[in-house]
Parts: sequence; structure tokens; C-alpha cells
Amino acid sequence: MVQNPTINVLLVDDDLAFLQTSKSILLEMESTLVIETVSCVDEALVKMTQTHFDAIISDYEMPQKNGLQFLEQLRNQDNQIPFILFTGRSREEIAIKALNLGADRYLNKQGNPETIFTELIINLHQLQQKNKAQNMLWESEERFKKIVTNIKDFVMVKQKNGKISYLSPSCKSVMSYEPEEFLEKSHLIIHPDDAQKTKQLFKNSLTGKSKDTIEYRILTKEGKIKWISHSYSQVIEDGEIKEIVSVIRDITQIKEVEEEIEQKYETLEKVTESIDSGLAI
Repeated sequence: MVQNPTINVLLVDDDLAFLQTSKSILLEMESTLVIETVSCVDEALVKMTQTHFDAIISDYEMPQKNGLQFLEQLRNQDNQIPFILFTGRSREEIAIKALNLGADRYLNKQGNPETIFTELIINLHQLQQKNKAQNMLWESEERFKKIVTNIKDFVMVKQKNGKISYLSPSCKSVMSYEPEEFLEKSHLIIHPDDAQKTKQLFKNSLTGKSKDTIEYRILTKEGKIKWISHSYSQVIEDGEIKEIVSVIRDITQIKEVEEEIEQKYETLEKVTESIDSGLAI
């Protein structure tokens, strides 16, 4: 049987009686919680350097620093730990300020204890799932960045409306233009004889073909011709195409070798024909 992961919670409140009562109720109601308690913000900051926490539940009104000052300090340090302001103060302005500062939830202590702590536990689980999803997304983005940064091919992400949203660092080595220049001149880079071919490529990417690859020529800043292999894949969400991810490779050397082989083959054919003619005579 798969066990639910634990949620490590830091509970901050200057009311020691309420602090211990809250901890006891939460642990009794939810076995996946691991709770540490502190009575002020400074203690909380020290505790956070010693232990990893998945969420913070903090009172608002405390000596030295209140819950909003605690939250603001964390967010100014770019610490995005899930934060629940759990207070007996039900003033609307406090709730608005808390959410504007980056609080994930604002809950009132007043009311039926069973209802209040059930809601608190539900919110903890929701924030854990949200944080897990965000971490997975971040890891995916980081992997993507590492891959496209280290490959020689040029990766381009284009939105459905044709706007380019991402260019990999290899833009210059493949396309002979800096990313900023490419954004401005991408429509002028294509060789005139291949312009229609590339338009059809983008049209295909929006009308059902999930993958396609074409070869075409571009003009470098120096006016030279380069051969490009351009393949794409669609990013589909809810059955709708959202983005087109292109992988573009410089195949100029391959084309030059192919042309050289073709020329040698034609020369060989002519020599063979001459020999055959001589033998016939």
C-alpha cells in the first residue's frame, strides 16, 4: 500500500496555549503532518535554516514582527514556501494585504474548531499538490533549457499566431544572425526561391500534420547561401495546437559533399560513355 507523503509544517504563534492545542488537534486529525512550533518570527527564521518545511502556518499579531512582516521578509528573499496566515483578526484589509504580499491562503481562527482545522488540513494538502506540480514544471523547464543550450541545433518555439517566443543560443551559429537580428529579419533570411516552401511548412504545422521536415536555403549576413534542415513538432493542449517547436540544423557541408559526389558521378558516367564508344568503334 502506497503511503501519502508527509507534510512538514512550521506553526508560528505567540499564544503558547493555542500553539500546543493547534498542534495536538492537527496531528490527531491528520497522520501525514509533521509539525514544529515556534512562538515568534525570529525563532521561525532560525528554525528554517535548520529544517526543511513544506508549509508555514503563521499568526498575524505577534510581538517584534507580525505575520505580514514575516511573509514580506520571506518573499523579498525570494522564498516561495507555501504560507497560510492563520489569524483571529478578520479585517478585510489584512486579508488583502496578505494576498498581495504573496500569501497562499488567509484563514480565520474564529469558529467551530473541527471546521477550522479541517479547512486548514485541506489547504495544506492543496498547497502541497500545487507546490509539487510547480516543482515538476520547473524541473521540466530546466531540463529543456539544458538540452537546447548544449545542442548544436537551433531550437525555435513559435506561437500559433506566428510570434516567436523562444530562440536557443545556437541561433547565430546555425542561422548566422544574433537572436535579436533574427527576430527582426527572419522573413528576409529565407532564399527567395524557397520562400513558398517555408510558408507551406508553417501552414502544415497548424493544419494537422504533427511532424514534418524540409530542406531549404537561407542567406547569411555576408550574402552566402546556407542549406538548412527544418523539422517541427506540435505542442497540443486540450486538443488544440498551442505552440510549434522547431529544430533547425545547418546541413551546408552535407549538401556540398552530396554535390561533389554527384559531380564525380557525372564525370564517371561521361568517362564510361567515352570508353564504351571507343570499344564499339
